[in-house]
Amino acid sequence: MFKILSIKDLPYTFMENIKYDFFRNIINNININILEHGYYKGDESWRYYDVFSPFNRIYFMVAGEGRVETQNETVILEPGKMYVIPPNIKFNVVCDNYIEKFYIHFNAVLFSGIDLFDGIGRCIYAEIDNHWLKEFLNCAKSNSLADIFNCKAMLFEAMSVFLNQLSLDIGTTFSINFKYGQIHTFINENLSAALTSKKVAEALNLSHSSLIKKYKKDTGITLNSYIRNALLKRAIEKLLFTDASIKEIAFDLKFTDEFYFSRFFKKHIGFSPREYKAANKFKI
Repeated sequence: MFKILSIKDLPYTFMENIKYDFFRNIINNININILEHGYYKGDESWRYYDVFSPFNRIYFMVAGEGRVETQNETVILEPGKMYVIPPNIKFNVVCDNYIEKFYIHFNAVLFSGIDLFDGIGRCIYAEIDNHWLKEFLNCAKSNSLADIFNCKAMLFEAMSVFLNQLSLDIGTTFSINFKYGQIHTFINENLSAALTSKKVAEALNLSHSSLIKKYKKDTGITLNSYIRNALLKRAIEKLLFTDASIKEIAFDLKFTDEFYFSRFFKKHIGFSPREYKAANKFKI
């Protein structure tokens, strides 16, 4: 017969259930969005100058050699290492002979906030094990759902290596994104040339004057600047990763016409949409 246990028969006289809110919120709200990827083999024709993009690039070097040149340094691309080129820096990529790499263009954001690697201002790198890279590449080209899950886990693992290297204050980034998560989400879901901080406040039933003061104090930028930067980022992604014409992009983003869109774009990026697309499309 089964013995019915009493509390005094149990090995512990109390129970404890500890929850980790930071863990839950980060896991649920971090997003790695892959914009473009590929396995590239190239020669000395792989050389692009004055590249400037609103997204990250990660290179997993397989063979050959290349280099990333920024205003302050030159980083050699060599097998056995992985490299991240963060967004919003101007750089050159050059190969003198042969290069073989797996590349990913991606965004890594908390909620709908600023990219985790934005503001670093330099190319960062770390060593990778050859067996790890081989498994990662095999999973990336697989049609197995289990392999793709494993590939995503390995990509997060690679991101953690870079984040540990940078010692980023994720707590501060998280708290700001958590505080303004609803606002950022609304902006990105309703993004257009007509959207302003005042319209955001009205839609969310917030005091406009209080919102813009607190936002500037907490983030260091104005809410209208966030909207503008998000609009430029969306425009650039459409320019580089879709076949939409400049006129169609202007219409999608609710500019009055393509000429106003072009003036707006050139004022903040330094190039017209057509010039930017010609200089940056397919730069891998």
